[in-house]
Amino acid sequence: QNTTEFLEKLQITKADNPVNISLLRKEYQTLLSVRLHYKDEDYKMALQYRDYSLIRPLDKYIIYLSSSAANSGNYINAITLPSFSDQNAFIITNYPKPGDAVDFLRLITDFESEVVVSMEPLINEKHADEWSPVKGNPKTVTPFTIQLRSKQMTEIQSRTIQVTTDNGDTTYSIELAEPVIELSPNGSRAISQILGLVNFAKNIETGHPITVISKDGAALCGVFCAVYNLIQQLTMDDEVDVFSVVRLLQTRRPELCSSMEEYTLIHDALRSFIESRKGDNIYYNQ
Repeated sequence: QNTTEFLEKLQITKADNPVNISLLRKEYQTLLSVRLHYKDEDYKMALQYRDYSLIRPLDKYIIYLSSSAANSGNYINAITLPSFSDQNAFIITNYPKPGDAVDFLRLITDFESEVVVSMEPLINEKHADEWSPVKGNPKTVTPFTIQLRSKQMTEIQSRTIQVTTDNGDTTYSIELAEPVIELSPNGSRAISQILGLVNFAKNIETGHPITVISKDGAALCGVFCAVYNLIQQLTMDDEVDVFSVVRLLQTRRPELCSSMEEYTLIHDALRSFIESRKGDNIYYNQ
């Protein structure tokens, strides 16, 4: 669809008529009907490492840690997701559990991820203080030292953190962004927060994956990646296809965009972006 067709479709679905509203729901139900269904045999590596999480990495999309750390292996519940220009544009994972911060830091540094996007305010994540430092109070997670270099509050909150290995040989600078409120797909500020996070990530030039984290490695991660990819598609082709973009993401992690509310939020965020381009208020430098 071109932008005009997309906006017209949304205008119809937003009309105060149950039949019209059901059009988008029907599209979403079709998406669920074609979503791939995987079995335990598709998650052998996760089971081998005794990861019984509800959301686990599929064997064919799993990524492994390559660095070494005491009492840590190479498994982590993380996968890569594609954009239109890169098959491994994103790394999706969950917030580290108590004692697992070292593996999260290994993930970021192993893949040289320079941008980390949290889908929830870190203040709401009770174990984030294991790896997220405050000014003047570095964190030590052997073999890493993490320092806060700067912090900025706009529509979202962002900070620059520095991660250094114990021997001091290697230092990584990481840009971390998070919403300023807890995001709900139906929340009044969800659209502006999602667009703010996407804007932040897009404005940082990097040749490495963007790491996206949430409480379970799925909630709102799909919304972020879908909106990011749709804006990229719009920029490259002047067309958008929400259905196909979400379907591609669900191929690698079926739990992404797994509610009608998240699917609607993707449409609403994209509409807001398109409408902003028509006026003086441009969200993105293109």
